[in-house]
Amino acid sequence: MQWLRTLSRQHWLRGLVGGCTLFLGACSANSSDPRPSGRTSPAPTVPDTNGAPDGVPSTSRSSPLLAPPSPLRRLTREEYNNTVRDLLNDSSAPAGGFAGESIGGSGFATPGIVSAQDVSGYMDAAEALSSASMSKLISGLNCDPALQGDAICAKRFVESFGGRAYRRTLTAAEEADLLQVFTEAGALPGNVTFTDKLQLLVRAILQSPQFLYHWELGLSAPKVANGVVRLTPYEVASRLSYFLWSTMPDDALLGAAEANRLGTPNDLAAEVTRMLQDPKARDTVTSFHSQWLKLDNLLRIVKDPTTYPLFNDALRRDMKAENAAFVNHVLLDSDAKLTTLLSATFSFVNEPLAKLYGVTGVTGTGLRKVALNASERAGILTQTALLSTTANAYEGSLILRGKLLREQFLCQRLAPPPAVVPPIPALAPGQSLRERSVIHMSNASCKVCHELMDPIGYGFGNYDAIGAYRTTEAGKTIDASGSISGLDGSDQSFNGPAELAALLSTSSQVRNCVAKQWFRFAFRRAELPEDAPSLSSAFDAFEKADYDIRTLLSALAQSPSFSYRSLAPGELSQ
Repeated sequence: MQWLRTLSRQHWLRGLVGGCTLFLGACSANSSDPRPSGRTSPAPTVPDTNGAPDGVPSTSRSSPLLAPPSPLRRLTREEYNNTVRDLLNDSSAPAGGFAGESIGGSGFATPGIVSAQDVSGYMDAAEALSSASMSKLISGLNCDPALQGDAICAKRFVESFGGRAYRRTLTAAEEADLLQVFTEAGALPGNVTFTDKLQLLVRAILQSPQFLYHWELGLSAPKVANGVVRLTPYEVASRLSYFLWSTMPDDALLGAAEANRLGTPNDLAAEVTRMLQDPKARDTVTSFHSQWLKLDNLLRIVKDPTTYPLFNDALRRDMKAENAAFVNHVLLDSDAKLTTLLSATFSFVNEPLAKLYGVTGVTGTGLRKVALNASERAGILTQTALLSTTANAYEGSLILRGKLLREQFLCQRLAPPPAVVPPIPALAPGQSLRERSVIHMSNASCKVCHELMDPIGYGFGNYDAIGAYRTTEAGKTIDASGSISGLDGSDQSFNGPAELAALLSTSSQVRNCVAKQWFRFAFRRAELPEDAPSLSSAFDAFEKADYDIRTLLSALAQSPSFSYRSLAPGELSQ
């Protein structure tokens, strides 16, 4: 009905405007820069409370805690799909039709400015989701409008469904606002049923800022202590849930928030342990590695069908599935060590992948764990998904492979090539990739950038454009010796991927970068000076646990940046 759509849009606009005024610029700011309107927040401190009841972490008076800003951030498409799945038991994944997301300073998917396309997408999704879910929602309401009245049943629905959708207990004003939507619908002419009114209510909730945003600005004037604001237990619960599950909190986590059991490091550590044992953590582990390693490009790249007849859509899916199975096994089912992630000589393959790896005795389409040749393979670095995405249609790319390691494993951002740099020439007959690289780097204008990438890429010379291992190229034996300049302050040489993996897995620079990547994924922003104590404490825990990534995730959740924020400029004057 058109009136349903009209009222739904009016409610969306009311809520969006009201939400944005709480935090200047937050709804339009690119959250890769969390400082609204370019203004710099102060770096307030939290005094040492030595285990005070409010749960402020203990710290020495000479090392004060710092609180970063907390910009409003919309749910990503993945988070939206997972949230409606868990809220409505709907796996239709409507966010696939939403506008694209940017990769900001965090390096991970983050929604940008709200566009007209976004508003239309949210509205269309809310209409479809509410229509599909009404029978299930009404059957689970445990209230009969014919016996108890529309108003009583609507109030019960708002308290239960609204609380789950907003990921917290609703305020009296929010409850009244939603019930007003229900009442307005009932006042329209015609035969408006209880189901019609409830359907509008669901649409309004699904389009509200409280549902669409990570709401971390409190529900009233912030309680400020020494210039910092502690997130509410419900806000901490949502941070935990979207960090580790990429979806809304479950009943247990909401119950912990209601009982104020998320206020101490021990509370948070216990929840992290529980949550990492839940199957929902597997989707998040997969998503992190897919974005960190840029594996989403696998679905878009093309290969020359004559050179690589095995490469097709099914093989693309198998490659991604292999990576997902491997990283989840290492992080959630095995020792979770960074060394295992980078150096393991096993993976999970089916028959098509086994052919690429040269593994015999594997049949069928299901993945199974197999041992790989230790002289040819080393953890995620030599998996077919990564090798295929760092290649072109005809051959592997020394440049792309070196660039990926430089940026994603060393956290060094490389500038794009200037327009005046000549293009890389095509391979000459009988010329290897390494030979072309050496000639290319003889040009002084090219060398300054390519010497940071190509020598790392030499170590991947044995892999073709879909990750198959080879020993010769252009009729010559491949030289897989390479080097990494500036690794831990010096130039490091290696021969082949196994030695490269060993260098990376023992590098303090790589270990620090991995910790930063998980931090950026958790907050969907780059680290700020105020985050230094949190990153330092998380890395200390990571180091003491022999670089156990599960310990790192727990330490990030226990850090000050996870539970505190600074005041936004002008926030108290609102």
